[in-house]
Amino acid sequence: MGQLPYWHSVELSAGARPILREKEVDVLVENSIGLYQGKSKILNRQNGRIYMTSQRLIYIDNEDSKKYSVAIELADIANIDYTPKFLKSSAKITIFFKKLKKQKAKKITNQSIRTTTWICPICTFPNSVQTNINPNNTEYLPVCETCGIKSTSEIIQDALNSSKLKEPTTPHKPLAPKQIACPTCTFLNHPSLRNCELCGTNLPSNQENDDEVSNVDELQLFDDRIEIRTESNDGLEESKSPFIKLSFHKSGDKFFHNKLNENLEKFNWDLVLNSGNVNKDSTKVLNNDNQDIIQPQSSGSTLGFGIHSLAKQQELKTFKNEQIINSSLDDLQALLNKANEILELTESFKKLSNTDNNLHQRSLTTINQVTKDLLYDSNNESQKKLYLQEISRQLSDFLINDSVLEQQGGIVTLLDLYALFNRGRIGINLISPEELFKSCEFFKSLKLPLILKRINNVLVVQDLKFGFEDGKLIEDIKIFIKNFGDEDQFDFKFANILKISDAFNWSITITEEVLKIGLNLGELVVDQQISGKFYYLNEFKQLDSFNENRYEETEIQANIDDDGSNNDQLIEKSDNKASNTFIFPEAPNLQPYPEASTQSIGQNDSVKSSTNHKSKSLLQLEGLQF
Repeated sequence: MGQLPYWHSVELSAGARPILREKEVDVLVENSIGLYQGKSKILNRQNGRIYMTSQRLIYIDNEDSKKYSVAIELADIANIDYTPKFLKSSAKITIFFKKLKKQKAKKITNQSIRTTTWICPICTFPNSVQTNINPNNTEYLPVCETCGIKSTSEIIQDALNSSKLKEPTTPHKPLAPKQIACPTCTFLNHPSLRNCELCGTNLPSNQENDDEVSNVDELQLFDDRIEIRTESNDGLEESKSPFIKLSFHKSGDKFFHNKLNENLEKFNWDLVLNSGNVNKDSTKVLNNDNQDIIQPQSSGSTLGFGIHSLAKQQELKTFKNEQIINSSLDDLQALLNKANEILELTESFKKLSNTDNNLHQRSLTTINQVTKDLLYDSNNESQKKLYLQEISRQLSDFLINDSVLEQQGGIVTLLDLYALFNRGRIGINLISPEELFKSCEFFKSLKLPLILKRINNVLVVQDLKFGFEDGKLIEDIKIFIKNFGDEDQFDFKFANILKISDAFNWSITITEEVLKIGLNLGELVVDQQISGKFYYLNEFKQLDSFNENRYEETEIQANIDDDGSNNDQLIEKSDNKASNTFIFPEAPNLQPYPEASTQSIGQNDSVKSSTNHKSKSLLQLEGLQF
């Protein structure tokens, strides 16, 4: 059998979560689910999560959520069956569907109904008449639609004769089924829908469509936005009623089955109430298989004696305690319902308000809240992981769909996100900072359009579409300072933190951390004054680093080079002179005192050696008096 007409497409949010209808709420979510149509697996739909809502069962595929996600309506479900796990076979929940209404088509004669045209002799208006009319019966001759003059037998006979010479007109085609108007929002829905596409209200049955549905091609009932292909024959031709299966690869099957039963009972009861067949103050009588419930006895009756009476007394006490606990839980549920009504009232006042609110007030949207009530076991590690993943998807919806991240310039600190997100949940079902941090760590694995990173010592959440990197942020700031910065007295442009923060819609914390990165990279310089910090472009970043001893080293090296060149020149001159003149032998220097001569020779040698090693700058200082 081909694709069943019970599959419907799903509209998803930015976080790959289903967008719920106006009065639709989440009931339960379970991961690691596979889909069957009949007895065969559905291709590409064996790894996903199932959302149970108050109106639908929604399957979201983990591999490609936009392409393979489908949903079924609770209104189409007839009954369900549970098959436990056996050996390698996973536990399954079989869902049987109601048969679509298909009444017999109205009988149409084999002869095609044809029409012809006769012209009124008074006003020349062309009127249509069926070809099976008897022109000899003057009592039933047609009249002109414009002037009301009755035709004659001759005119009708001429029209019939002319129609026989022409090709027969196309046979009468059955009309397409009419659209169904929603009783709540008056939206015109496709005749195959059971719930309003806009608000989700249960649609009334259309009698005209019931009479004509058999004349419509069955392909019109299928959602052409999805494609269902099975591994093998699904075996639905042999089945009395069509069915699908939910395969639970891990756990949570029993709890899901019980919750689905309760949800179906509540859904069907709400349909009965909304149809107006029962009073609003009526209560539903539950079928209780346990007939041994002990009713509280009157105060005058005695319980008797013995072990049996003690057991009865203990059972009665237990029964009273259960009643007290149940009533307390009912009160708690009523309180939660009142809280939801307050949220709806808050939203209605927000719609009526025409004032321009600030960012925090604009972010106070009623979030499709993910709570631990959606899990069957909050202490299970896999269920905790599923809860954090749902929070991560909800964060993506909150930041992307509500434009919160765009208003923050594409970057928001984790501290600000914690405040905004919990404020959006309006005081109930708040999440802890640890849950927020762990949820943000799933951005990459869930392929969400967000990223968690660290700028210096601050954790921030960024939007991937902006493609922000540290170097890109600094370049944007440099362009801003160059084009829109203020000029000082030396024509250098600068900007302070407030101006940069307002330009990029960043918080002061993020702006300060990004500027620190620019300072560390050497792209910016800061002038810290009493009036504040002013950031300039680094115009000298291509010069060498400053060395306070480099001028002294340069002068010493120059002096050494000068001394070496002078000595070389003296040696060359002496060589040239020696080659051109005759040198007499040096006469001995006769001194009157031998001791003095010996000492003077050593002193003269030391003086010569010292003068030879003196630099040019020291020679220039000789003879000066201080």
